[in-house]
Amino acid sequence: MSVGSRLFGPQTAFSCTTAPGASALKVSNPRLRAYSEKSCGAPPQKRTSVNTYRRRISREISKPLLLCPRLPFVRLLSRVGSKPMSTRHSLFTYLILLFGLWAGAALSLFTLAFCFAHDPILHALTGMAGGLGYIWIVCGGLLMWRFREPIRTQVQRIRLDWRLKFVLFCTLLALLEEAITTTMTNLAPLFGVPVGAVYITASANYLDVVLFHSVIVLIPEFIAWAYLLSRFDFSPNAVLVLYGIMGTLGETLAFGPQNIGMLGFWIFVYGLMIYLPAYTLPSERAVRPPRLHHYLLALILPLLLVIPVVLIITLGFHHPGIHFPPIRAVR
Repeated sequence: MSVGSRLFGPQTAFSCTTAPGASALKVSNPRLRAYSEKSCGAPPQKRTSVNTYRRRISREISKPLLLCPRLPFVRLLSRVGSKPMSTRHSLFTYLILLFGLWAGAALSLFTLAFCFAHDPILHALTGMAGGLGYIWIVCGGLLMWRFREPIRTQVQRIRLDWRLKFVLFCTLLALLEEAITTTMTNLAPLFGVPVGAVYITASANYLDVVLFHSVIVLIPEFIAWAYLLSRFDFSPNAVLVLYGIMGTLGETLAFGPQNIGMLGFWIFVYGLMIYLPAYTLPSERAVRPPRLHHYLLALILPLLLVIPVVLIITLGFHHPGIHFPPIRAVR
């Protein structure tokens, strides 16, 4: 019995050869492979990169799903590991997943309260908020994600400066979102209360909402983001999260600290206004990667540009903040 058989079992056999041009390694036991290569002087093998391992793993994982290749998550899974992902991009991707779970939990609570609440105020309020979430976040968000590539192609064909296109596109989406919220406010009788008893906009008049309360205030923020995107390479995911945080801050300052608990919900309500325009930007912009203080600047600069507009509306036009009486406390 050979030494290898006594040490590693009767099924083990290996041999070494030193003749020029001959194979330097023949090993039948995997446990001896490292020892044989060291002892026999086997030629070093090319090191396999991490991305190669990731591609192999993704192919093995996706094999059972090849029967349904058209599903979006299957296509995404098949691309896992095909390209290296930078740390900052992956961070905001994980944040979007986290806030998505948060928004899903908020929508679930709205749905349960709407179905089982006995108080008419709570029933109507959760119905309006849930309607906004299902129409704008779920349906609108999925449509934006599904058709983002053809929309990007069509927007880039428009012969305008990309900064102007960005501001106009954001404004269009903000107008669409406010159309949904104003509709929810006017559907109060459908939820069992009169118009003005429960509301999610400052007025039931759409033009009043967009010209004196919401969109007119958001346009300076879009201009600030056009400037930031002309200098720094913020990813669309980062733009969604940062603008959503800024929108949550605005909701908290305007309507109370209870909006902090709805952070995930507001992240998508506001972030979807700017995500698709950011996705359609040309890739050949002369920009540089943002640093930490640039992310902080993205939270501060838009708010600074909003202050003059708010002062003009409130002090110059003496326009009321909310046209309805306060919502009574839920019993």
